[in-house]
Amino acid sequence: MRKKVRKSISVLLLALAIAVTQIPPANAGAAKKTDFVIEGTTLISYEGTDFSVSIPRSIEKISQDAFADNMVVKEITIPDTVEVIEAGAFAGCGNLTEINIPASVEEIGSGAFADCGKLTTISVNENNEFFKCSDGVLYNKKGTKLYQVLAGTKQSVYFIPNSIEKIEKYAFWGCENINQIVFGKGLTEVPEYAFSNCKGLRTITVPSMITAIQLKAFEDCINLEEIYISPSVTYIHETAFDGCRNVKFQYEDATMAAKFAESFKATNVAITDYEESESTETVRPSQAGDETVSNNQVEYPLSDVSNLDVSKLPNGLETPESSEVMGKTKIVSSQAVVFLDNSKMQVQSGESSESSKENPIFTTEEESTESEPDTFYDGEEIIEKYIITNGNTIADRAFYKDSTRTSYEIPDGIEKIGDFSFAYTGLTSIEVPYGVESIGYGAFYKSMALSTVSIPETVKTIEPSAFEDTAWIEKWKNGPDVNEFFVVGDGILISYKGNDSKVVIPENVKKIGANVFEGHSEISSVYIPDNVKEIGEDAFKDCTGLMNVSGGNYVKKICDRAFLNCPLESIRIPSTVEEIGLRAFDQENDRKSDCVVFLGNKLPTISYEKTAARYTNSEFRKNALNSVEVAVVNNTVNDFEDTILDDENMGFRGIVCSISKEPTGTDRGRVKVKYVSNDESGYPVNVPDAVWIYGMEYDVESINTDAYHGFSLEQTEQADQAEEPDQAEQADQVEETDQAEQTEGLQEQLATAESNIGLEVTHPDYKENPLTTVMFSENTTDYIVTLSKNEDNEEILSTLLNSRYGPVTNSNYKAFDLSMKTVKGNISIKSLGKERLTVTIPVSSDWIDTPIVAVCLDNNGQLEFTSCKQYKTDAGSYVTFVAKHFSPYGLYQGDNVPQSFKEAFDEKIAMRKGAEYNVDYGRKDVSPDTGDYIEPKWLLAIGLLALSVFLFFAKDRKNIIIK
Repeated sequence: MRKKVRKSISVLLLALAIAVTQIPPANAGAAKKTDFVIEGTTLISYEGTDFSVSIPRSIEKISQDAFADNMVVKEITIPDTVEVIEAGAFAGCGNLTEINIPASVEEIGSGAFADCGKLTTISVNENNEFFKCSDGVLYNKKGTKLYQVLAGTKQSVYFIPNSIEKIEKYAFWGCENINQIVFGKGLTEVPEYAFSNCKGLRTITVPSMITAIQLKAFEDCINLEEIYISPSVTYIHETAFDGCRNVKFQYEDATMAAKFAESFKATNVAITDYEESESTETVRPSQAGDETVSNNQVEYPLSDVSNLDVSKLPNGLETPESSEVMGKTKIVSSQAVVFLDNSKMQVQSGESSESSKENPIFTTEEESTESEPDTFYDGEEIIEKYIITNGNTIADRAFYKDSTRTSYEIPDGIEKIGDFSFAYTGLTSIEVPYGVESIGYGAFYKSMALSTVSIPETVKTIEPSAFEDTAWIEKWKNGPDVNEFFVVGDGILISYKGNDSKVVIPENVKKIGANVFEGHSEISSVYIPDNVKEIGEDAFKDCTGLMNVSGGNYVKKICDRAFLNCPLESIRIPSTVEEIGLRAFDQENDRKSDCVVFLGNKLPTISYEKTAARYTNSEFRKNALNSVEVAVVNNTVNDFEDTILDDENMGFRGIVCSISKEPTGTDRGRVKVKYVSNDESGYPVNVPDAVWIYGMEYDVESINTDAYHGFSLEQTEQADQAEEPDQAEQADQVEETDQAEQTEGLQEQLATAESNIGLEVTHPDYKENPLTTVMFSENTTDYIVTLSKNEDNEEILSTLLNSRYGPVTNSNYKAFDLSMKTVKGNISIKSLGKERLTVTIPVSSDWIDTPIVAVCLDNNGQLEFTSCKQYKTDAGSYVTFVAKHFSPYGLYQGDNVPQSFKEAFDEKIAMRKGAEYNVDYGRKDVSPDTGDYIEPKWLLAIGLLALSVFLFFAKDRKNIIIK
């Protein structure tokens, strides 16, 4: 009886096992949502938050940018079904450490593994017939083509093998450790984009076998200092060294390199224009040269897209099908892109109406109150904007690169002309009307036909490079005017064409403009009249013979780098000076000035110009008195807090003293020390036995008891100084370790990357939420990003949104202020240039699966948008967006977002709903490899089958009775 029951159960278990095998997988059909977006056999994108990812075995192609900029994933397993890895597929995966190339892969696009900073090697299957990886470099199997030097390489010098005949685009992208390249003998040219964004590269020699340097070959090699170009090079593309701000060329006379070096200008205005210009935005490694447009970062200015060949855009973005269509929207790698046919758009001037003053946007010549159609590029919308903002300002870049514009009448009421507003235009003349007070940075830069300019006396500010490379300035310099000084507006000296060793500035000058005397090494002395109130930035930069400056008794402001590299022995600061800019008195050759003498009873404060507020201008952010170690003040001066001598500011590091006895005869004078700066490590600087003032020696007779602020006199010995900082550092390390241990588990749940830059969250809605993070495009500890609350700015954003897109409520709008400051000196960074900040903000779960955009203000207070990516995890819901400058920001959600974003979002959702999902056997979890590649139903079926067999063949035990 028992045997029959057992066999019956065995048969039932066998039937159940067979039935289990027929259960469809959990991901069949459209029943289950996944982190993979798949079209057919192509992986479009991965949108999950796992550390370890296995790509589904159904995939044959990994699409362009599929994993791009994923800062969470650490391990990726590619199955042996994949044949193609497209351009930029894994670019920017900053934490990726492990990835494989199976034998099946036949094609890898450019920059597929670019900027993966922790990736040191790629595991290539030995049976792969097309690729190999050696010492952190991906080659083709024959070793004739270099695909990628992995950004995680530890090599400082890389020798290109002699067998290499071709370097793929973006091959060195993100390599920060390589500082020198040695060319092999197989190359005949430096291909386009080959060394683009190789940030560690410092020196390079282009040898004799090279004949050409192609488009953007060394673009954004920001630390490239020196390059020798051999006479064999007969072609250098004009963009080959774009963004190389510090490069110096070495070459032979009468060569192509000599000609190129002469025309190459890495001036600050040229760099700023390059970094901020939408047409030269940093390309993604996925971009195939200059024939396609990247889906995330390439932007084209409103005045310069009519010649864009849209037939070559990725994913087949077609040209408009009718003359009435101004632009088309297309999904490119899961991002919304709108390209505008600029030839159908008019952006011209007109007198501002009352309505435009209240709600300024770009106006057409017909002065229509209707807006131009909403358009945006690469996920960032350029919404309708007016040329005149706030009724009194011509907007930044309003007519930028409008080469067809030969004339323009500036309307009455204008007070400010914005930055680069008329740069690269075809203007031949301009009359600045009475009432204009300010002309912005690079306002007419490179408008080379501009030969006639009229500037009224109401203009009090002309920012750097406003008229650089215009015929107006060149005509004056080369013309018959015997006056060596070009003074315009309200006494602004904007140019100098003399060559005297002793310069006397005219009495009618009130402000010495930027760069006026820069590089005039013949000048040995300068007299500044009493009318001068301001000395502009770089005014006397590199006047390497200037040793004496007199006059200037009523100067109020000395701007950044005003006397950089001027060998002044002693520096005299008049009592009227209220502000001194960064590096105003500095020597790059380590030469020191004897001292700086402050004549007044009130010390000036530190100031800085907006050029120093650009992230990429880090070399501008040094101490104002960087080459001075002794400061002399009046006996009555005892308060140094928040002044230029406060070592908490970027002003001065040294000793501050006052004269107690002047020298007489053979007796030296004496000084007493009032303040001793702490150096960069927090220790007081050394106090010498004597100092030099105006070429005379003074003995140090005493040190005030409070001179060592934060230290007692007994603590000034080095051993005592070191003890407390070390203890504090150890305490900080212990605290950081404890915090890391407490949050480790939570971070794994969140699966979001930890901020790689200092973050201070004071906004109450986000302060305690660990989902709030920021990721910077560079690792740095020199800056702090702050996310705060400002009700006034919230109101400004909401008012603008409400006026254009409908009701703004607490349920569809969240606002915050985003700012960034230097740790040293507390300098506010306003623009990131080509760098980017990725911001992660927690949101309510009901915000997910609806269109969300991030909104901010440009420099003129006009709205800008950028798209958000959405995530929903067990730890909470959040969105991420990319910021390129700092301002009030807001998250705006729902059906009221701009129509172009809504349509793009709907198209993306539709694509996801129609996609195939193969996640359960294709996605690897972070646990040991149990069930990662086996459907759970098969484990259950095998278990049931085993039990069935066991019961079927088991024998009854015989009972043995012992009597």
